[in-house]
Amino acid sequence: MSLDYYLWDTLKWNIDRRIVRKTSESIIDASRLFVEWIGANDHPIINASRNISWKPSSYIWRLIGFHHVELATVYVDPRSLSIETALHELAHILDNRLGTHPLASIFGGGPSDDMLRFVGIDPDQFFPRFSAIGYEQSLTRAGCELNPTKYGRSKGPAEDFAEAFRLAVLEPATLEEQAPKRSEWFKKWKI
Repeated sequence: MSLDYYLWDTLKWNIDRRIVRKTSESIIDASRLFVEWIGANDHPIINASRNISWKPSSYIWRLIGFHHVELATVYVDPRSLSIETALHELAHILDNRLGTHPLASIFGGGPSDDMLRFVGIDPDQFFPRFSAIGYEQSLTRAGCELNPTKYGRSKGPAEDFAEAFRLAVLEPATLEEQAPKRSEWFKKWKI
């Protein structure tokens, strides 16, 4: 079975046709890298990634320059999306779907919380999970390693998880070197 067939027939991802070709190619490339990183067709993480829709964001989201996730839909600026950002947004979907709350990226209860506990801090002190004031300072005070990316270490558990996921898939050596606990957690998570 070809990888393209697998992506469309098995994962059942839907990319809205209003999204330009270059952006669609980034989504497809990100999905290939993700599937190769997991390495197993019947893995719970693969199962959680089925039936995702990629749609154009509204004008206001484009104006402020953000992509975002709502349940099983990723809203993107249809004119531009990198592979890195597609993987980051996929991580939010996985956080929501593999958690105890369908909006775990906001309220907690997903793998982002599990990763933080493994790193050595209680995630319940941060709300909302995607933008918690004082996040980086709290990690530093607790003696925890920081996410290698500024965005990942400064926003909150959900963004930390999404950035670490992106690095685990695209730059595992960087994650291993700069955030070894996160790297170890992702290796165990995907087993």
